[in-house]
Amino acid sequence: MLKTYPNLRAVHAERLAMEAKLKSSPAFLSPEQRDLLLLEPFALLSTVVEGRFKNSGQFDAPSGIGCAGTIIVACGMFIWSLSYQGSIQEKMLIAAAVLGGLGLIYTLVQLHLAPSRYVRSRITPVLARALRPLGPTREEIDECLESFKNKKTKIGKVVKVEDVWREINR
Repeated sequence: MLKTYPNLRAVHAERLAMEAKLKSSPAFLSPEQRDLLLLEPFALLSTVVEGRFKNSGQFDAPSGIGCAGTIIVACGMFIWSLSYQGSIQEKMLIAAAVLGGLGLIYTLVQLHLAPSRYVRSRITPVLARALRPLGPTREEIDECLESFKNKKTKIGKVVKVEDVWREINR
């Protein structure tokens, strides 16, 4: 049997003991240990959120569908209008331009909202799962987020207390 980290239990003995203590009786954690455990998931996920917001131009499903739909509809209308002549062709070209403009606006709005959707769908559930064993109060979650907001991190700004609270109590 191959052991990749044979000293794992020895190196992390203190942490493993704290987690065992938490599972058996969370009330016996010291206030300092509790604060540390409450802040830890936020700190770990903060780098993920920062990375995602740094690449905020990433397409997700709604923005990708908006972009593809805009291209298909606008180009389709343009090509279709070429089979007509006169005023009907002009009206179809105008309609293609208007639809293309509306599609572009929709795509840009969805692209702008993509990081927030990512946080709600990917980060909040992980945060809630990590915090659930501690049974945090709404105020404790708010304090954690406020602490990260004061550090000027994205996670403090984009994660909503209500979303985390709802997910914890799900």
